[in-house]
Amino acid sequence: MGKSYQVLVGPYENDPDAQAVHKNLTTLGFTPRSYERGRRDFSLPAALKVGSTRLPVGDCMITWESYTPNAIVKFEDDKGATITLEGKWRNQPNKNSENAVVYMRNRDGSRTLLEIRFYRMGQALVFAGG
Repeated sequence: MGKSYQVLVGPYENDPDAQAVHKNLTTLGFTPRSYERGRRDFSLPAALKVGSTRLPVGDCMITWESYTPNAIVKFEDDKGATITLEGKWRNQPNKNSENAVVYMRNRDGSRTLLEIRFYRMGQALVFAGG
């Protein structure tokens, strides 16, 4: 069929300007999505995995690129090894008072990561199963 393109617009000086452009693009028949990049230092406990992918243990850098609510999340350990996963942002009722992980303990003793909560953010990164 035809070619498809993604176009990044912005940055904007404030939220009302961004919202006005978003509304205008919608009126013109486009489906705009918010884009965000971020990064945080984080410490992960041992034996966490998402699907069959094991995550680094201890201090790491978590970075993300997101088109709300979907996110591409990268975990980089102190040796430079990188793991990339897909996640989604989910709004939290309150800003998180500390960094935290939510996981499920499996029957075999392993732990599946469900979500990551970042200090002072009103959202959590949720992974498959969360």
